[in-house]
Amino acid sequence: MEALLQLPPGKEEGSYWTVATDYDQMNLLLERMEVRYLEDRTIGWILRYYRWYFIIGCGLLLLFILNWAYLAFAVRRKTAQLHRKIEENREYERENRKITERIEALEKAKSIGIISAMVAHELKQPLGAINNYSEAILRQLKRGKKPAEEILTEAFSEIKSESQRASDIVEFVRNIGRKEPRERKCFDLEAAVSRTIRLMKRLGRLNSKCTLSGAKNVLVFADPLNVDLVLMNLLKNAEEAVRNQSNAEIKVEIKNAGADALVIIDDNGPKMSDEQFASLRNLGQSSKKDGLGLGLAIVRELLEANGGSLKLVRIPAGGLRCIASLPIALEDKNGPG
Repeated sequence: MEALLQLPPGKEEGSYWTVATDYDQMNLLLERMEVRYLEDRTIGWILRYYRWYFIIGCGLLLLFILNWAYLAFAVRRKTAQLHRKIEENREYERENRKITERIEALEKAKSIGIISAMVAHELKQPLGAINNYSEAILRQLKRGKKPAEEILTEAFSEIKSESQRASDIVEFVRNIGRKEPRERKCFDLEAAVSRTIRLMKRLGRLNSKCTLSGAKNVLVFADPLNVDLVLMNLLKNAEEAVRNQSNAEIKVEIKNAGADALVIIDDNGPKMSDEQFASLRNLGQSSKKDGLGLGLAIVRELLEANGGSLKLVRIPAGGLRCIASLPIALEDKNGPG
């Protein structure tokens, strides 16, 4: 090649070189030299010459395809798992709905039973009072005695009052079913406690020694009927607790505790075991053979409905302390009822 290029371009020496118009000889020469023009390079030559580039490119393409296939498989697997999980959740929801419906049905049945027992439990006192006054008048009439006008006036007044109380209890229970609160009023707590103690003594429901002490002129804001029911239940429980005690005594104290007024009822009944004391907190359980286990549950519900609370404390020497709290009436509330 170098010898060819060293030939002079002139014709003086007999041999020269110039730009050829026929490439056959040149192609033959290049073919012998294993050199080709780009336009004459075949696909096979290109593949051989650039084979490593093709191999690397094909490898990368294969990796991309495999990666895409793996991702597609993983997505399908995760999607299938998600569908199964959604279906399981739907099945759980259906089961939970069925269970909830069964629980609601049982709760409704239980609520009806509790309300029925509550009505029977609370109506005993006013109906018992009406019965006592009626029997007393009938006994005197059967003996041929005409009751004095004062006695008749007092008896009929009490019968009317207790009839209204029974009507209020029925209306109160109906409001529980409708979840409608009763009207709250401002009234003197000491007067309400004193009135309840006198009533229960007159009805023969409170035969033990019962003393009232503490703060005077304490105004609370609550439903008077609710408070009467609370006091009657707590005093009745205290009376039953000290019934067999030789020195039976019930102490009632009223305290002003800032924003709340406290009615503290202590009895000197027998000591209570841990199991007996714990049962007082459970609705439907009673330590008495014929008890419904509703007394303290009703008391707690009534107090909480009026913004108060109930606390039970065992007295170390024996007996139980019941602390009922009620909100003190503010100055802008209605006057005493």
